[in-house]
Amino acid sequence: MSALSQPDHLSPSELLRYLPDYGVIICTACHYAVQPQAISRHLKEIHRILRSHRRKYTEYVAGLALRQPQDVVSPRNPLDFPVRYLPVEPGFRCKAPNCEYMCVSCKRMEAHWRSDHGTKALERDFRPVPLQTFFRGNLLKYFTVSESILHKEGQTVSRIKQSPSRKRVLSSDDVALLDHYLQHTAQSFSTDAETHHIWRTVMPTLAHAHSFVLYGVLACAAHHKAYLAHDKPELKQDYILRACAYQDAALPEFRIAIENVSEANCDAIIVFAYLLVVYSFADSRNESRSLGINNVSESNGNPPGLFFLSTGENNRLQPDSILPNWLYLLRGGCSMICDVWEFIQIGPVRALTKAWETDLEGPDERDPEILARLLDVIPTAAISSTSEIDEAAYNAEVWSDEVKGVYTTAAIQLSRSFAYLRKTFPDASQITTWDILRVWPMEVSMEYMALLQQGHPGALILLAHYCVLLRYMERYWYFEGQAEALLQAIRGRLGERWKGSLEWPVGVVLGDQRAVSECAVMGATAKADDMRLGQRGTCRKHLQASLTSN
Repeated sequence: MSALSQPDHLSPSELLRYLPDYGVIICTACHYAVQPQAISRHLKEIHRILRSHRRKYTEYVAGLALRQPQDVVSPRNPLDFPVRYLPVEPGFRCKAPNCEYMCVSCKRMEAHWRSDHGTKALERDFRPVPLQTFFRGNLLKYFTVSESILHKEGQTVSRIKQSPSRKRVLSSDDVALLDHYLQHTAQSFSTDAETHHIWRTVMPTLAHAHSFVLYGVLACAAHHKAYLAHDKPELKQDYILRACAYQDAALPEFRIAIENVSEANCDAIIVFAYLLVVYSFADSRNESRSLGINNVSESNGNPPGLFFLSTGENNRLQPDSILPNWLYLLRGGCSMICDVWEFIQIGPVRALTKAWETDLEGPDERDPEILARLLDVIPTAAISSTSEIDEAAYNAEVWSDEVKGVYTTAAIQLSRSFAYLRKTFPDASQITTWDILRVWPMEVSMEYMALLQQGHPGALILLAHYCVLLRYMERYWYFEGQAEALLQAIRGRLGERWKGSLEWPVGVVLGDQRAVSECAVMGATAKADDMRLGQRGTCRKHLQASLTSN
């Protein structure tokens, strides 16, 4: 059992942070406040801390002045935002007079305008804002920084942007990397003629005007060179270090850009979002290789840069977020750039906006077989409200109703992702990185992401099944071997107790069922049947061999 899912090694004040100004306890493992009467149950059901170990926590809490959720007041002083220990989510605030409605999606804001204001929402009717909430579930209530502070910070950022920026003098090594990007790396980003034009022709113009794009291009090109230098360890390490240096230079400037989005920089922001994804995966791949695949599962089971936060991660775009940079940016991209969306849609990088346009809604779009397999994972043991659960029950991984709800919603969303990709891409060879990333990771709730960071078995099992889709990205150099490494890491964290729940994804990603699943899972056509899968030959040959052997 992972330390994150059962954090009883932490002292009471480390696990349960008391914020006296608000009268709340923040669970530092879950990143939200726990109401006073639910603390003992939270320790028992969410973190599976046994009664004998819970005592020190309940005794600590008993001496604190805690408020009921309805009595908790959001920060009154604008300088107190963001509240420490709570994640910050990109969201929206209604601009109607005397309306304080806030949410994290455009769809919910549009529904709010139809139901509460009786009209269709226009872009000018709401604005992007950073959001926090003390509580989750039925007690969720967002708050944000005051309008005056937002305006003041915007003016400060504008002054920074308008001041003359120092131009980087390109060295001969920089020029060589740019040449490599134009001749080789750009090709690996292109999925069709339109995106090829963006990465090969539009990119140099954006890099000239925005230094963070230039640094991003150099960082990805350096990682690409490191990938190609796999048989030259010293040269490879040199390129990796250079990639890190470029990225460290890019992120502070990019952070300024996303805090002051405009018509002038919106295209550069979209492009860098893609570069950030590539960099994150390439960096994760190199770190996983340096550990060795057998050791990935022993280093907390978290290949850095994928779906987990690295404890040593620097230059976070949002320090309080529980999401890695690339996922924070993809999930929050809509709210960050909504004010300039119309300019992007008619601009030179409009083809890259598809990552924010997929709609998986609709009950008929689920994959029933995948969903049934996922729902079977939920333990059926009941939680007694009057007596303690013994150690055997804890070992059986009893889940609270709250966790079951979060898991079920995420499972439905994952089944929709399988159904969407199968329906949209009859030829599975046409699936791109962005098709895989824009479905499930951008749909799941922050509650699910919190469970994932804790190492909850259900969250890890869902991620293991998502590895079946991630495998389609392994043909790209920056993701090669990542689906297997991630699944190995998950296996190492879950252990024997959940081995049966991983049988299907392990068979598909790591075992001989790989080719069979290509046809069965994605509904591949005869053309896709012939798609080459690594060194295992064609899908059709493997399918025939499997049928013959059975």
